[in-house]
Amino acid sequence: MNSLLKKYNIQISGNLAAKETLVFAHGFGSEQTAWRWVLPAFQEKYRLVLFDLIGSSYLSRDDFNLQQYQSLWDYAEDLIQIGDSLELEHSRLIAHSASCMIGALAALKRPTLWKSLVFIGASPRYLDQGDYLAVLKQKY
Repeated sequence: MNSLLKKYNIQISGNLAAKETLVFAHGFGSEQTAWRWVLPAFQEKYRLVLFDLIGSSYLSRDDFNLQQYQSLWDYAEDLIQIGDSLELEHSRLIAHSASCMIGALAALKRPTLWKSLVFIGASPRYLDQGDYLAVLKQKY
């Protein structure tokens, strides 16, 4: 457990006796400190779990392996591992950007992990390949 706490820089705070847990997942190019202004609104009522995606913080860059992280499914496996190690079940995920899809993929594989999903700035696609933008402009 201690190795996972270090690997993902897992921080647990808020009301540790709370019945509900909120898991905050940051987007790519960020780290858990992105939530610092949001957390105070939740710390009295909820147990708060924050972590860093592998490769996003100075603590986890050594664990990043391009061969291992080929898709968002690989990050979803990490999120499931974090959930399992903390014995999370029916928690609420609050995710930003790429972590929205990571959380959704984790929910597909482990439906009991989340009670609800809150997505901020989610997108199902992160590459502008082919005519993706042209089609999008025609529709909107």
